Amino acid sequence: FGMPRLLMCSINKGCSCRNIMDRLPAILRVLEEISSENNAQRAVEAKGILVQMDLNFVGCLALFRKVLSDSNMLSEMLQSKTVDLSKAINLVESLKKTMVYYQTESFFDDLGISTQHIPKRSIQKARKLHDSLVNSTLGQHVDPDSKQMFRIQVFYPVIDCMMGEMERRFSRLNCNIMKGIQALNPSSGTFLREEDVLFLARAYDSNTDDLKHEVPQIRRVLERLAKSDETVPTTLLKFVSFLESYNDVFFELFRLCKIAVVLPVSSASCERTFFALRIIKNYLRSTMTEERLSNLSILTKKNCVAVVIAGMLRTAGSSEKIISR
Repeated sequence: FGMPRLLMCSINKGCSCRNIMDRLPAILRVLEEISSENNAQRAVEAKGILVQMDLNFVGCLALFRKVLSDSNMLSEMLQSKTVDLSKAINLVESLKKTMVYYQTESFFDDLGISTQHIPKRSIQKARKLHDSLVNSTLGQHVDPDSKQMFRIQVFYPVIDCMMGEMERRFSRLNCNIMKGIQALNPSSGTFLREEDVLFLARAYDSNTDDLKHEVPQIRRVLERLAKSDETVPTTLLKFVSFLESYNDVFFELFRLCKIAVVLPVSSASCERTFFALRIIKNYLRSTMTEERLSNLSILTKKNCVAVVIAGMLRTAGSSEKIISR
């Protein structure tokens, strides 16, 4: 009774493909034992899972375990709040070279796709077709029946799609813009590097001649501030605020900084919001109204729940309205 539930819970909770791949023979054996039990419901569920565990299933497990795990590192790095775009570009170039290696036959052979534990799936023909010669699939879905077919029909198309998507998202122009944005961050090692700043300037039609004069001057201004123990901007937003008072002098640099502030838009904040919804609206809070759910989502996203609760507790003694709400 416990093994099928444990298997389903592991899948639902996002158990890694590596763990499932390593325990695949044991999982198949347990499912085969359950399929021969007298409990009809459990036997049908086990047979249904066994039918879906074919070569395509094992191949996709191996594909997810290796290929997608490598690309996940780049995804996590780009979604980090303290991402270094120059380092991310290096990781992109490394991942592109890795994808090229994935297209070789030697990598596919070492991927670990084994079909020795997979049960053979019997295809039943309709009774009215027993005496007929069937030379088509009759509209049925055809799964790869060999490693060679899986490599041609599934593996290579997935790798080609990933390489094409990476080339589209991380083109030479986009990578140069990322370098320029990183060069405007005071906490970066490439801060105010003229070559990287000019990449961003050419992409947005800035006056490069004026910018070549502005970059050395602003560098001297910041050095003078550091020597006099004054506050030096440490983030891009603080650097923009600092340049605002020198807008007429550093016009092109201030314009590029404003572009760099609004340009790096990602879906990370939206994904965090949807992740917070699972925590807020659970099975015990299924009757929550939309207005209350929206307010709690905003509080959770801004990480100020504790501050609000502390303020309510301080004023609870003097205001009964807050308690009634």
